[in-house]
This record gives sequence, structure tokens and C-alpha cells, in this order.
Amino acid sequence: QRVLVLKMSLLCIVFVAYYLSVFFQGHEEVKTSLGSTSVLNWAGQRRSAIRLASFYTREFLTQNGTNTVSYEKARSRVDFANTVENGLVFGDAALGLPQTTGMSHAQDYVTFANGCTPLSAANCTTFADKLLTHGFHSALAEWLKKSRDMLAKYRNVTDTKQQSTAFVRDILSSADYEFLQKADEFYLLSAAKTSASLYNQEFDHTLDSIIDFFNVFGIAFVI
Repeated sequence: QRVLVLKMSLLCIVFVAYYLSVFFQGHEEVKTSLGSTSVLNWAGQRRSAIRLASFYTREFLTQNGTNTVSYEKARSRVDFANTVENGLVFGDAALGLPQTTGMSHAQDYVTFANGCTPLSAANCTTFADKLLTHGFHSALAEWLKKSRDMLAKYRNVTDTKQQSTAFVRDILSSADYEFLQKADEFYLLSAAKTSASLYNQEFDHTLDSIIDFFNVFGIAFVI
């Protein structure tokens, strides 16, 4: 009788331990899934953030007296794009983003090793002294820095000069402005799109893992 009680007690302990391990594992899987959902959301918004930063920077730099884009407005868009990018890569509690570095080899490759993707323009590997071949993250950081530099450079330009067609033409023909426009249109947005697609693939993989995990648990529980 005593031996039977001991066996039943041991069986209960094993079952409780197994249940707790399943519970905590499932909890971590769900947390990962929720984090991935936030990543997908901000990965999509990152492309919009880059495009808006480019738009407002261009509008500020080429004002002709009729536009009302302020330096502060343009700069805030650039800073927001920077916040989203760093949050996606290194994590940001305020944005609800976990750190994604190291979670996916393919994602890390595009982010840190080579930002040229099948969606990029043909000369991606040579553009701006091979800028994209050091990774999308560093290329975007350089683009954001040049955007801030150009905004600061022309921040205190007088209204008379801003209304000058020749002055605007000088900006449009400058090497820095050409870099900003080409990088945005032909390289950064394509890399951001590829990155978002990779995040989506990782999210699908996480969901599949959760489903498989609970399927196995259900079978084990029935048995």
C-alpha cells in the first residue's frame, strides 16, 4: 500500500513538473509571438518613416516662399525614422519592440552585412562608395545623418534666398542632395521592404512553432 502511494505521489510530481514546464515554455512562445507582431507593425512603418523624412527634408530645402515646412517639422521626421530603425534593430520598450539582432541570420545579413537585395537598383554594390555593402542599418544611418546635416546647413537661410530660383537650383544640383534622393528611391526603401519581408517570415515561423508545441502537448496530455 505504501509503495503504491509513493508511486502515485511520484507520478503526480512528475506530471506537475511537466505541466509547469509546458506552461512557461508556452508563455515564452506567446511573448515571442506578441513581440513579433510589434516588429511587423514597425517594420512596415519604417518604410513610411523613411519616405516621410525624405519628403519633408526635400520640402524644407526647396521652399520657394509658398511652402510652410519648418526645420523642426522636417527634423522631427528624420529623428522619428532614426528611432524606428534603432528600435527594430536594438529594441525599444517605448515602441514595444524586442531586440531582433541575432534572431535571424538572413535578417542580420541584410541589416549588417549587405543591404543590396534583389529589389535594389543594378548598381547597388557600387553606389556611394559601396555604402550598402556594409549593411542596410549603416547605410540608413548615413542617410539620416546627411539629412540632418543638410537641414542644419540651410536652417538659417533668409527668406529672400529661399525664394531664389537660383538658390534652390544650387541645392538640387548638390552632391549631398543627389545622394539623399537616390539612396531613398533606389536603395533604402527596397532594403527596408526586404527586411520587412524577412521579419514576416520569422513571425510565420514563430507561429508555426507555437502551433506545433501545443499540438504535441495536447497529444501527450491525452496519452
